[in-house]
Amino acid sequence: MAPEEFHRGAVIDQRTSVFHLGRSLRLLLDGGDKEQDWRGTTAQLSVIATATAPDSADRYGSVRDLAQAWSAAC
Repeated sequence: MAPEEFHRGAVIDQRTSVFHLGRSLRLLLDGGDKEQDWRGTTAQLSVIATATAPDSADRYGSVRDLAQAWSAAC
């Protein structure tokens, strides 16, 4: 879950979806259960780090922004 989902009354928006997509990307490209066997590039890992930032204001503003950053990283 995104950090904001643990707080009653927090805003749940596209940035929450960005977090979940970022976590999905991380899990799909990780080679092991402990997230230590990264199979992607450093650029992809950087995109994921932004997408899963603890503070939603530090994430991509929309799913489209995440998709564009991911395309650029690939």
